[in-house]
Amino acid sequence: MLEIKNWSASEQNQSVNAIKFFYEKILMRSKEVYDLPRAKKPFQLPEVYSLKEIMKIIDAAKNL
Repeated sequence: MLEIKNWSASEQNQSVNAIKFFYEKILMRSKEVYDLPRAKKPFQLPEVYSLKEIMKIIDAAKNL
């Protein structure tokens, strides 16, 4: 499943959870440990605004 293009980590994990739900709740099978690969969300640094951008935000405020 990890080879499917354009699927985010959340979409992949949601698919795994849907499969588990189908087998355990719909087909009433007992809970098992499924050896399904889980995707990890990529680490992203937070976006940091420059001083110029911050000044634009402050200057745009009409109600000081």
